[in-house]
Amino acid sequence: MLEKKFSMVIPTLLKSPYLRKLLIDLEGCPEVGEVIIIDNVGIIKGEGKQRILSEGRNIFVNPAWNWGVREAKYDYICLCNDDVNFDPKIFKFMLDKKGITGLDTDCYYNAGKFEIERVTERNWGWGCLIFFHKKEYKEIPNDLLIACGDDYLIKNCETYKLKGLKVDTKISTTSLLPEFLGIQKQDLEIYNKKYR
Repeated sequence: MLEKKFSMVIPTLLKSPYLRKLLIDLEGCPEVGEVIIIDNVGIIKGEGKQRILSEGRNIFVNPAWNWGVREAKYDYICLCNDDVNFDPKIFKFMLDKKGITGLDTDCYYNAGKFEIERVTERNWGWGCLIFFHKKEYKEIPNDLLIACGDDYLIKNCETYKLKGLKVDTKISTTSLLPEFLGIQKQDLEIYNKKYR
């Protein structure tokens, strides 16, 4: 039986300057067993705990999350944007928590005592960092590429929000690039029509 550790899943197009520090922090964190980087560019070379998955093209965020969860060798998973930095002490706190936990909006402004609270609707920023046990995850439908993956999880899983973790980010560094706005609009239309 494997140790209780997290498999990190980080999709990236290498647009964020935050990724380098994040990978250094994760390499030194004993609760993180592997860092699965979904290389949507097709050029990343892995080192240390890193495992690189790539189809040599951009498969987008939600399919990357699904792929990373399927490939993870540890039972605990953290889906992580590539444009965040945070205190790795959170991993010890998040072991053995039930449900699927994203971030409270307050995490982008304040640090405090780590706490978890039930949530049934997505707050702003919930999906930048998501923790769960593999058995809790419901695969996001393939027709949602960039947006609404976190909405789908909140609608279909037992979900929580984490308070007290200070997160540094330039949120949506990649997803708000002009070439992706049309896909996000389409995702929202599909979600509202089929999954809401």
